Amino acid sequence: MKTILVVEDDQALQDAVCMKLKKEGINCLTAKSSQEAIKHLKSAEAIDAVWLDHYLIGDLNGIEIVEELRQMKNRHNLPVYVVSNTVSPEKVEEYFKLEAKKYYVKSDYRLEEIVEDIKSGWQE
Repeated sequence: MKTILVVEDDQALQDAVCMKLKKEGINCLTAKSSQEAIKHLKSAEAIDAVWLDHYLIGDLNGIEIVEELRQMKNRHNLPVYVVSNTVSPEKVEEYFKLEAKKYYVKSDYRLEEIVEDIKSGWQE
């Protein structure tokens, strides 16, 4: 069974994402802050992808989390799916420079579409 680390500080959205993932047979680890996200990335055994918001509680934003992730020996190739309200072209470009798999603007996609996209990425 696949596991996604959902890094989202909006509790209602985090709950909805995890409920949808579980219905699809995907395990869900959660983090509301950048510190929790880094802790999971360093300690959790099985993480197959990261669902990442840009603005988070804590010292780091999403870009900085991906920068740290890319430095981790056992996690540097982990697919990152950014799901955020920020549409700044500079931020989007920075994520793609850090090899984010996809970037979704929350208001432009339904939850089901993003989950299906992630699942199809595993089959490539």
